[in-house]
Amino acid sequence: MNTPAAFTLSDVSKVYSNGTVALQNLDLTVQEGQFVSLLGPSGCGKSTVLRMVAGLGKMSSGNLYWGGSSQRKLAYVFQEAALMPWATVEDNVALPLKLSGLEKARRGRRCRRRSPWWPCKDLKKPTRENSLAECGCASPSPAPW
Repeated sequence: MNTPAAFTLSDVSKVYSNGTVALQNLDLTVQEGQFVSLLGPSGCGKSTVLRMVAGLGKMSSGNLYWGGSSQRKLAYVFQEAALMPWATVEDNVALPLKLSGLEKARRGRRCRRRSPWWPCKDLKKPTRENSLAECGCASPSPAPW
């Protein structure tokens, strides 16, 4: 059985304005349902590829083709902690749901329904008032999303 491509990067290059070549002539096809890891040393272009696929960065040349369904469901996690200290814990947790277009009431319900795993007592408290350890962000246990 032939699985359709979720996306294909074809002859993609990225050169930054300072002349740094981040990617050169990359060809990559990821099939629907396929799990892919990008491995390599720091500075080899892994994050650049992910940013382009997520629509957060532009290619200097080449093409990105979306296959399969017309609906793109993407999620990404920043390499470094990227909490918004001015937002509540709930707002930080719900950000991916907000970006996916889920209405506010449903986001709140989903966060509260999933929050028993989260050690924070008050999800409405500003994030800056909850330390990473207090909120379980440093905990190795996965969130049951």
